[in-house]
Amino acid sequence: MWGEQRATELEASLQQTAQQLWDLGQVTPHRDLEPGFYQ
Repeated sequence: MWGEQRATELEASLQQTAQQLWDLGQVTPHRDLEPGFYQ
């Protein structure tokens, strides 16, 4: 789908996004707490 050059350019951004998703997945919010992106 992408060339090797484009994948290299996006690597840092993809790693950051993956880390943020991992971090979010490690936290169990209170069941009545609405996620910030809905506020």
